[in-house]
Amino acid sequence: MKQKIIGVYAIQAPDGRLYIGSSVDVDKRWAEHKSRLRHRRHDNPILSQIAADAGVESLRFRLLLRCARDGLRACEQAAIDRLRPALNVLPTAEHLLTEQWKRPGFRARNTARAAKQNKERWSDPVFVEKARARAVVMQTDEAKEKAAASRRRVMRERGQAYRNVAEASAATLKKLHADPSFAAAHSERMRENMKRLSQDPEFQRKRNEAARVRHQKKIRCITTGEVFPSRGAAAKAKGVSESVISKQLRGLPTRSGLTWEYLNG
Repeated sequence: MKQKIIGVYAIQAPDGRLYIGSSVDVDKRWAEHKSRLRHRRHDNPILSQIAADAGVESLRFRLLLRCARDGLRACEQAAIDRLRPALNVLPTAEHLLTEQWKRPGFRARNTARAAKQNKERWSDPVFVEKARARAVVMQTDEAKEKAAASRRRVMRERGQAYRNVAEASAATLKKLHADPSFAAAHSERMRENMKRLSQDPEFQRKRNEAARVRHQKKIRCITTGEVFPSRGAAAKAKGVSESVISKQLRGLPTRSGLTWEYLNG
């Protein structure tokens, strides 16, 4: 039986941009990524667009480092902070499983309930038609242009320093594929460095401050003309979910009657 690999991984686009993730079973997670991308069910709109344009086979997958399960999230966050991957939608690592989800019985009950709910939903012609309509909207020229504009804005804001990091990361990934001994040494160096950073209070403070600043970008409600200091403030004032606002800002369709844009483009 193949041993599960716990660690942090990278997915590289043809242009060198990176997506950073982590998993308690890296190989299985990569298989899930590919399956969702092929069936256009992936949560990441940028990866989805790349896969639609160039094919899933154009993406390169690489294990960055192995780590202990209890240090997985910290290592992923350190990798995101260090490499600043352009394909990650959020600047913070996702939370690992809660204590509830670690219990097999709890997982089994929730999985069974979700399977039943999904079966009922996809048996409903109205739900299927709405899902198909949402998928069609995401492939329109308007949605694609809005997503492209969002990527261009990120490149402008992050500047040459960001492009230099992206190019250096691409060169490192090529060497990792070509030289197994370099890959092993690189993985160990990254593991030790990220472990050190995850325990550094000053690094944690700077990371949290950077995340706070990124989330405080001013936005405008196009529908009403109102300006808000952040997505959170807008969501609270208008009584809508922050995730809905975030989706619209990334060019994704929503059922909200309000439309949004960043104040400075």
